[in-house]
Amino acid sequence: MRNYLIILLAVLFAASSGFFVVDQREVGIIKQNSKQLQIYAPGLHWKIPFWGELTFIYTNLRSSYLASSQLLHTATGQAFSTNVVVNWQVVKPEVYFVYLNANDVKNLDVQIVSVVSNRLLNLANKSSSLSDFEERVNSQLKNIPESELGINFVNVGLAMVNPVIESAVPIGDLKTMSSESAFSLAQQIKQQADKNQQQIQEKLREKNSKFYDYFMKIYNLSNNAESRSEIPPLNELYTN
Repeated sequence: MRNYLIILLAVLFAASSGFFVVDQREVGIIKQNSKQLQIYAPGLHWKIPFWGELTFIYTNLRSSYLASSQLLHTATGQAFSTNVVVNWQVVKPEVYFVYLNANDVKNLDVQIVSVVSNRLLNLANKSSSLSDFEERVNSQLKNIPESELGINFVNVGLAMVNPVIESAVPIGDLKTMSSESAFSLAQQIKQQADKNQQQIQEKLREKNSKFYDYFMKIYNLSNNAESRSEIPPLNELYTN
């Protein structure tokens, strides 16, 4: 009798270990074999204990901060750099899951930077001015499906657009310029760039104060946070 009781308890324990809960902000995915995936909606579920690895995919809005590393140019030749906040969401969890596993990556940071950078470059080349570029980004970079990644770009918000003063001094003159003159030129360029950045920030604050505050929170966290654990979910920053 005692042995039967032990066996029964073991069976009950094993069965109960198969229960799991999927949060409202996620879906659950169990890879059954090399090709078949089982998708679980939010709620309480049960699976065969110790069979199949359970992965949770976050499906709420996410935000990625992108500081463009490349110099952009408008159609008229105006050089500038830009920082953007990309809001995106997983809309096809199975495609997203397969892509991450097939490419052995933990997130899509690199892919998002690549896709958005190419789109920004394309829009910059078609823009007649910086304001035209801003309008094109605001109107065209929203609700864009990226089917290969299983995500949707909800929108791309311009946090900063920084005009860049490209030196008109020939390289040969720079080589022969005195250190005092070179320092003076560098100071002039920096002062003009700081002035332009301040004007752009004020323009952003006037146009969308909520997004400006959101960006500044992200910007300050990226500069001051010592570890990822100090950074809260970005959608919480936007609502607070």
